[in-house]
Amino acid sequence: MHQLVTWRDYRRSGLVTLVSFVVALLGNLVSDAAFLTFFLLLAFTVPAVYEKKKDLIDQWISAATAQVEKYMGKIKTKVEEATKKKE
Repeated sequence: MHQLVTWRDYRRSGLVTLVSFVVALLGNLVSDAAFLTFFLLLAFTVPAVYEKKKDLIDQWISAATAQVEKYMGKIKTKVEEATKKKE
Protein backbone atom coordinates (compact mmCIF):
# COMPACT_ATOMS: atom_id res chain seq x y z
CA MET A 1 0.00 0.00 0.00
CA HIS A 2 2.87 2.35 0.82
CA GLN A 3 4.38 1.86 -2.65
CA LEU A 4 1.01 2.57 -4.22
CA VAL A 5 0.51 5.83 -2.34
CA THR A 6 4.09 7.06 -2.81
CA TRP A 7 4.10 6.22 -6.55
CA ARG A 8 7.06 3.85 -6.27
CA ASP A 9 5.06 1.37 -8.33
CA TYR A 10 4.11 3.60 -11.26
CA ARG A 11 1.99 1.04 -13.06
CA ARG A 12 -0.33 0.27 -10.16
CA SER A 13 -0.50 3.86 -8.97
CA GLY A 14 -1.40 5.06 -12.45
CA LEU A 15 -3.98 2.33 -12.85
CA VAL A 16 -5.61 3.13 -9.50
CA THR A 17 -5.68 6.82 -10.38
CA LEU A 18 -7.19 6.17 -13.80
CA VAL A 19 -9.83 3.75 -12.50
CA SER A 20 -10.76 6.14 -9.67
CA PHE A 21 -11.14 9.00 -12.12
CA VAL A 22 -13.29 7.00 -14.53
CA VAL A 23 -15.53 5.64 -11.76
CA ALA A 24 -15.96 9.15 -10.31
CA LEU A 25 -16.78 10.56 -13.73
CA LEU A 26 -19.32 7.84 -14.47
CA GLY A 27 -20.77 8.14 -10.98
CA ASN A 28 -21.51 11.80 -11.60
CA LEU A 29 -23.20 11.12 -14.93
CA VAL A 30 -25.54 8.23 -14.09
CA SER A 31 -27.58 7.05 -11.14
CA ASP A 32 -26.33 4.36 -8.79
CA ALA A 33 -28.91 1.85 -10.03
CA ALA A 34 -27.94 2.38 -13.67
CA PHE A 35 -24.25 2.14 -12.74
CA LEU A 36 -24.79 -1.16 -10.91
CA THR A 37 -26.94 -2.57 -13.72
CA PHE A 38 -24.31 -1.65 -16.28
CA PHE A 39 -21.51 -3.39 -14.38
CA LEU A 40 -23.62 -6.48 -13.74
CA LEU A 41 -24.39 -6.65 -17.45
CA LEU A 42 -20.69 -6.31 -18.25
CA ALA A 43 -19.79 -9.01 -15.73
CA PHE A 44 -21.89 -11.55 -17.62
CA THR A 45 -21.30 -10.31 -21.18
CA VAL A 46 -17.54 -9.68 -21.32
CA PRO A 47 -16.43 -13.28 -20.61
CA ALA A 48 -18.69 -14.66 -23.36
CA VAL A 49 -17.45 -12.13 -25.91
CA TYR A 50 -13.84 -12.80 -24.90
CA GLU A 51 -14.23 -16.53 -25.48
CA LYS A 52 -15.61 -15.91 -28.98
CA LYS A 53 -13.03 -13.27 -30.03
CA LYS A 54 -10.06 -14.30 -27.89
CA ASP A 55 -7.32 -13.94 -30.53
CA LEU A 56 -8.42 -10.49 -31.69
CA ILE A 57 -8.87 -9.16 -28.15
CA ASP A 58 -5.47 -10.49 -27.06
CA GLN A 59 -3.89 -8.76 -30.05
CA TRP A 60 -5.54 -5.44 -29.13
CA ILE A 61 -4.54 -5.79 -25.49
CA SER A 62 -0.90 -6.44 -26.37
CA ALA A 63 -0.83 -3.39 -28.66
CA ALA A 64 -2.42 -1.21 -25.98
CA THR A 65 -0.03 -2.54 -23.33
CA ALA A 66 2.95 -1.69 -25.52
CA GLN A 67 1.70 1.88 -25.96
CA VAL A 68 1.02 2.32 -22.24
CA GLU A 69 4.47 0.99 -21.33
CA LYS A 70 6.05 3.35 -23.85
CA TYR A 71 4.39 6.42 -22.37
CA MET A 72 4.80 5.30 -18.75
CA GLY A 73 8.52 4.89 -19.45
CA LYS A 74 8.68 8.47 -20.71
CA ILE A 75 6.77 9.75 -17.70
CA LYS A 76 8.94 7.74 -15.30
CA THR A 77 12.10 9.15 -16.90
CA LYS A 78 10.84 12.72 -16.61
CA VAL A 79 9.81 12.22 -12.98
CA GLU A 80 13.21 10.76 -12.12
CA GLU A 81 14.98 13.66 -13.86
CA ALA A 82 12.83 16.17 -11.98
CA THR A 83 13.57 14.53 -8.63
CA LYS A 84 17.32 14.49 -9.39
CA LYS A 85 17.23 18.22 -10.19
CA LYS A 86 15.59 18.95 -6.82
CA GLU A 87 18.40 17.18 -4.99
